[in-house]
Amino acid sequence: MNSQFDGLSEADRNKAVAWVEAHGISADDVPADARFELRDGQLTIEVVVRDADGNCQPDPVTPNSVARTTRTVRQVAPLPQFEGWRPRIGDFS
Repeated sequence: MNSQFDGLSEADRNKAVAWVEAHGISADDVPADARFELRDGQLTIEVVVRDADGNCQPDPVTPNSVARTTRTVRQVAPLPQFEGWRPRIGDFS
């Protein structure tokens, strides 16, 4: 994930990572270019697919890419707002 929050100060980046992890999602599982959506009290976010050993799985369709899926969880905290951070908010419907 970590590039998703490039450009933030270390303190702000830590807040952003804490926000993702407050939703039960490991910051390491969120790709740099992940989209996410906040709707009706839920967070839907792209995450990488891992095997039982925690290794990222290759995308069977796109060579040299990591497989992705979406996770939807109840939104438990408001989205942080930081100067210079422009998250990729998309519509998954």
